[in-house]
Amino acid sequence: MWAKYLWELGSLILAFMTSGHLYAAFLKDSFSTLDPTLMEDMKRAHPKLSKDLNMWDSWISFNATHSSGGMFIGLLNFYLALNYFEIFGKDHIYLLFNLITISLYFRKSMKYWFKPIRIGITMVFAYNYIAYPIILLN
Repeated sequence: MWAKYLWELGSLILAFMTSGHLYAAFLKDSFSTLDPTLMEDMKRAHPKLSKDLNMWDSWISFNATHSSGGMFIGLLNFYLALNYFEIFGKDHIYLLFNLITISLYFRKSMKYWFKPIRIGITMVFAYNYIAYPIILLN
């Protein structure tokens, strides 16, 4: 039962954090630069990938997809753990994909993100990695 609760809690933390990220990016304008000339430069600059893109729109769309992806993972994991937890013990491939994904989030948070996000991702990482062997043993 502890594994279920740990997985649910980690999932809710991830969903909450990424929902906050989406809110900060689109409703609070928190991801805008303090330097207005940099924002204008980003709107004029194009990545090598395509002249149809500009760096500012790419930055905004990255934040949207990053947020929605984390929300999807968190909410789906919570829903499955809440309603179908026995699946986790029967097929470990889903668990492994989740562990790989949260490991990538964890690794990037340690290198690039700020302290409150690092703490939240570390909690999700720890809860998932503690739950996994408990699930295996049951």
